[in-house]
Amino acid sequence: MTDNLIDALVKDLRAVHPSEIKRKLLLALAVGFLVSAISFMIVRGFRPDLVSIIQLRIFWLKSAFPFVLSAIGTHALLIVARPGGVPLRAVWYAIAAYLVLVALALLQLKASAVSEWSGLMLGRSWWICPMLIVCVSAPVFAAIVFFLRQAAPTDLRLSGFVAGSTSGAIGAWIYSWGCLEDGLAFMAMWYLLGILACGALGALSGPRLLRW
Repeated sequence: MTDNLIDALVKDLRAVHPSEIKRKLLLALAVGFLVSAISFMIVRGFRPDLVSIIQLRIFWLKSAFPFVLSAIGTHALLIVARPGGVPLRAVWYAIAAYLVLVALALLQLKASAVSEWSGLMLGRSWWICPMLIVCVSAPVFAAIVFFLRQAAPTDLRLSGFVAGSTSGAIGAWIYSWGCLEDGLAFMAMWYLLGILACGALGALSGPRLLRW
């Protein structure tokens, strides 16, 4: 009886080529990114001084942090998508990227007058920045959940956190093209809060959304 049951469960299984799961993830991320980016451009748009600001190093330093986190998160998604996958190395990479950002933020503060510190840390949008990142990242999160439901994650809460934080990083990168704040300390606090909020929401919803 048991042997018959096992045979019935595995008779339709097929080997999955390692490149197939990467292809599905990249396709999901591309769709989610396009929906998020187009929605953001329609609702908010690029910052009005984009043509001049992209010529400055500070813009690319600001843009680099969420972009690097997005790449790290994509790698982590490939790991959690498989049974028993725990992306420990990705955690250390993310911490290292954040420490670099903090170091650059401290250098920026040191080079600025004390009267400018409040603007570099709080800006004009600290209170809404994390919420906007959560909103922008929502389509990416939905696309990642769709991908993971076709994979085989076993730790659903961890997978949900990785899905949420990765979508948050991608959403933060999209948002950075419209954000008027140029303080690296601002990014180290409020962008990070938005990304972690996405991760927390993913961890809370993961067991329900990713249940087999």
